[in-house]
Amino acid sequence: MSEVKKERRKVTIAHAVTVQQPIIKCEDFSTWKRLLRVIAYVLRFIQSCKKSINDKKRIGPLSSEELAEAEEYWIRRAQLSIHNRIEKRELSALTPFKDGNGIIRVGG
Repeated sequence: MSEVKKERRKVTIAHAVTVQQPIIKCEDFSTWKRLLRVIAYVLRFIQSCKKSINDKKRIGPLSSEELAEAEEYWIRRAQLSIHNRIEKRELSALTPFKDGNGIIRVGG
């Protein structure tokens, strides 16, 4: 019985919390167009990093699809704050729904 007591140890549980802060702040850019272009290049870089060596990587000027993807990124990010209101049905009179790109839209 005394051997069992010797083997007991105190266990300390630590809890870590991480707070995400945006790396790119909207306020740092003078125009919406400039912000979209920077985000489009960042998204292109991320996609290039995910591709293997044999895959063709995009270079050159941004396409309209890349700019649209950057704009959708900021729209989704701006809409994060209203998800709780939609779940609580506070905006039910507007009949909100998510489209295929994850953007919240409202009915007419």
